[in-house]
Amino acid sequence: MRKESDSNDVTATLVEGSIRFEAAEQKVLLKPGQQLIFNQNTNHIDIQNVDTEEYTSWKNGLLKYRSVSFAALIAELRNKYQVEIVIENKRLKDPSLVVSGSFSEDQSIEQIFKVISKSLPFKWRKSDGIYYIN
Repeated sequence: MRKESDSNDVTATLVEGSIRFEAAEQKVLLKPGQQLIFNQNTNHIDIQNVDTEEYTSWKNGLLKYRSVSFAALIAELRNKYQVEIVIENKRLKDPSLVVSGSFSEDQSIEQIFKVISKSLPFKWRKSDGIYYIN
């Protein structure tokens, strides 16, 4: 289980076995291929079927993403590579603009930008240690 850093959600994604989770008046049994999201403020439990590889690929040095907004992917890259990235183009901030793919943690941020820009054309530049995307 992990706590989402900016929220009150606790998330568990089950690959094998089972997890029994109890909160307030709810009890659930999580099965392989399911993800549980528990909101600590509301005590609400949400269960959904997921592709577990998408959530566990980090163990193999991969970051996989499927149908996530470009802005969310950039936020993930900011955290993973500990760099500042500014999206200057408003169109690229649109939440309906989604991307899918995967890359190795061994790749540099520039290599990742190059891969992503093949399917979603954008340009970037680096100035004073900050990446600007337009």
